[in-house]
Amino acid sequence: MTGSTRSTNFPTTPNPFRADQPGEDAFVTKLSRGGSPVFSTYLGGTGDDTASSITVDSLLNVYVTGDTNSGNTFPIQNAFSGTQSGPRDVFVTKFNSDGASLVFFTFLGASNTETGSGIAVDSARNVWVTGSTFSSDFPTKNTLQSNLAGSTATLPTADAFVTQIKAGGSQLAFSTYFGGSSGDSPNSIAVDGSDNIYVAGDTFSTDFPTKNALQSVIHGFRDAFVLKIGATLRPDLTGSWSELSQTCRARGPVCRLQGIFEVQNVGTADASNSQVRFYLSSDSKLDGSDRLIGKVAVGELREDEGKTRILNAELAGSASGLFVIALVDAGSDLQEPDEINNVVVFGPIP
Repeated sequence: MTGSTRSTNFPTTPNPFRADQPGEDAFVTKLSRGGSPVFSTYLGGTGDDTASSITVDSLLNVYVTGDTNSGNTFPIQNAFSGTQSGPRDVFVTKFNSDGASLVFFTFLGASNTETGSGIAVDSARNVWVTGSTFSSDFPTKNTLQSNLAGSTATLPTADAFVTQIKAGGSQLAFSTYFGGSSGDSPNSIAVDGSDNIYVAGDTFSTDFPTKNALQSVIHGFRDAFVLKIGATLRPDLTGSWSELSQTCRARGPVCRLQGIFEVQNVGTADASNSQVRFYLSSDSKLDGSDRLIGKVAVGELREDEGKTRILNAELAGSASGLFVIALVDAGSDLQEPDEINNVVVFGPIP
């Protein structure tokens, strides 16, 4: 659980990550099934820090968002932004599963005020955050709406924002405004099993952007809204052969295939660990009759990154006239928008 406290005697477990700080602090507490504390810690700086949403990933790492005016007295680590940019910024933080150490902490904001209201994690452990912003210079990338539609006049009004922070905490993958000319306030965010994103909140805007709407116009002074963003931010692995050659002994039937294969992430998100498998085939189509002649781990691949991997296979006879087929992400560990380009063919071999 998470929330905020002004209590100097809030119950914490021994050796908490953070001791009490002046003002209002966030707290993060994990309870056992029986209700006893597994860990409990303050989270904050010398200003006022408000936590509003918490989630966990498949490894039980803990993610918290909220907002703060504590500046550099907050525990900053592996940050996309290590500096508070406005009077109040969103914060996004990740703890390891036992709460003992901070994996990352980052500010998210601009020259005006931001509040954080929801957090979720996708299958690649990228972090999705939503909230409200009054800033016309809020950080954006791959936007659905590139500019603040709310007012920055005497009576300013906020837009919703939806932001994806890559798993390490230090890079944005996606960040967009979303709203109309009056106030728009998201309350929560969720990710489904296909990494589609859902945001719910409320709006005063008569010009709130709609698409495929059940209700396309506002009916009251303030209406609820639901937004779905398709899972377009995914890794996409493919590859290419830079060379492949065959050498055979003068005596005996043993031949060796040696090749250099470049694995590339051409998607819009980082890729977690995967594997390439190499098959020997009588044609250019991969099927169950093809023979596995090698496999190699790829490791993590950042967006637009490539890694070289080597094929070194010993055969009982010549492979002349046959094909070598590389199957990228052979274990289907990643959710990719295009799996056709996972199959890369070389051949026929001279």
